[in-house]
Amino acid sequence: MTSSEKLFELTILADTLCAQPFCELNLSSVKLLFLIKKYSPAPAKLLISKLGLIKTNLSSACLKLETEGYIIAKRGKEDKRSRTYLITEKGEDVLTKFFSSLSKAIREDLQLDNALEILNKKV
Repeated sequence: MTSSEKLFELTILADTLCAQPFCELNLSSVKLLFLIKKYSPAPAKLLISKLGLIKTNLSSACLKLETEGYIIAKRGKEDKRSRTYLITEKGEDVLTKFFSSLSKAIREDLQLDNALEILNKKV
């Protein structure tokens, strides 16, 4: 399997994990939380460029995350129309659970790949 195929498989795995009951958010929201954490305080313009969203879609997604307590939105000091975003403890918790589950799934997948490789060599 090529590295591109493996990367694509990881995105499918991440999406599948988001469908599990422990994950409160969809993959798009998890990506947004991750970027907000990474670039905190994350300016809206940066998030728009990183995610390829239009301003209204970002605003809607952030409003939902803010209403549910995952992030905090701050108005710009010079330009009151601009926004920056910060992750809350609740948002951090969701990311921790998600990445922990993703790591576990990857380890299990690697163990299965290694086991199959060993079996194939013996057959």
